[in-house]
Amino acid sequence: MQSIQIVIVSVTLLVSIALAQSGAAGSSTPASSSAPASGSTSASSSAPASAPASRVVRENGSAKISGVPLLAWGKAEECTFLGSLAAALQATDHPATYEDLMGFSGMAFRIRWYRGQEGQRWCPSSPVGEFPEESAAVQAATGWKLDAVNKMGQDKPDMSDCRERIVESINNGLPVLAYGTQMDMGVISGYRDGGNVLLFHNYHSGKIDDLPIAEVGPMLMFLQEWRQPPAKEKSFVEGIRIGVRNWDRKPLVNPQRKGEYLYGQAALAGWIEDLQNASTLSDSDKQLLCFVTWWNFNGLVDARTAAARYLERNAELVSSPIGTQRIIRAIKLYQAQSRKMMRCFLMKDAFLGPWSGKSVEAWTDAVRQKEIEVLTDALEADQAAIESLKAALPLISATSQRAAQ
Repeated sequence: MQSIQIVIVSVTLLVSIALAQSGAAGSSTPASSSAPASGSTSASSSAPASAPASRVVRENGSAKISGVPLLAWGKAEECTFLGSLAAALQATDHPATYEDLMGFSGMAFRIRWYRGQEGQRWCPSSPVGEFPEESAAVQAATGWKLDAVNKMGQDKPDMSDCRERIVESINNGLPVLAYGTQMDMGVISGYRDGGNVLLFHNYHSGKIDDLPIAEVGPMLMFLQEWRQPPAKEKSFVEGIRIGVRNWDRKPLVNPQRKGEYLYGQAALAGWIEDLQNASTLSDSDKQLLCFVTWWNFNGLVDARTAAARYLERNAELVSSPIGTQRIIRAIKLYQAQSRKMMRCFLMKDAFLGPWSGKSVEAWTDAVRQKEIEVLTDALEADQAAIESLKAALPLISATSQRAAQ
């Protein structure tokens, strides 16, 4: 129950920051915006392009889109926003892989750590992807426009007024991204009873669950029209550029809660420092830090695994031999980093999440010292990989420019 409450608080924090930074707080955001719409309940939607309506099976007030895969934890798609988006796009004529979405958005190369000056000191929203920057990058790279309906901050958010729009989207062959009862993204692939019950691909159950419309979480994301995206070479380079920029960027400040998201080397250094000071914390703060440490590490392992795959599968887009060599060096660094971090899951000797069967009482000074050592190695590996990618950018940017001509 404690972890669920933390996640609910964190998601509210996530959206409040996203809206504050985008200037959209308290207003209805147009469909072209990268930020979730605050309080938007519009039922209007543009006619979707490339909607494979033939994949929709309808019967007696129900409908189901075929071709949407199941979602589950432990499938190397831990970012629920991009995992859900990849699953939804598989049922369209313009799919995108999870690794490409992670790369295009810069998420594959990102590490982030939230620090609050007062109130909630750490936040498990650090590794999530549904922020305006990442959403905008994904839309630009894939050609898909996303329209978010957001009711975060409402005491009892009710998405029932979006029922007709959900039904329309499903009938047009377009799945809908949504928060479920656990405040993680999933995919609505169908409905029953005229849309009062939704067919929800749930990360937590690993199945398609019946989700009453009244129990849908406070955010929906609709796939809108598709337009021809830039050449993949350009999006490949842009994703690397975002990753390099995030490594040394300034913190993302949340003035409402007097906290900030640290990025890159500052994030890892801040995380390590917090672990070094964990023995001085109250029991409640220690429990929160233990939970967030596991959750953020889980995202870090997933991201670096995706980084290696993204670079490896797209390295052929680079025509410069020297640029290719530098990309290959980054691939090897991320592969080695991923393997090393995964040992913690196998040994269950650090980053003690629910998967370990251990409680916060097992999170001793010795365990935290192990975590500090792992994160120190990760910082060094990330630094080396980013330096290699940064050196490659001028060379591979020429590839992108030629593809755009």
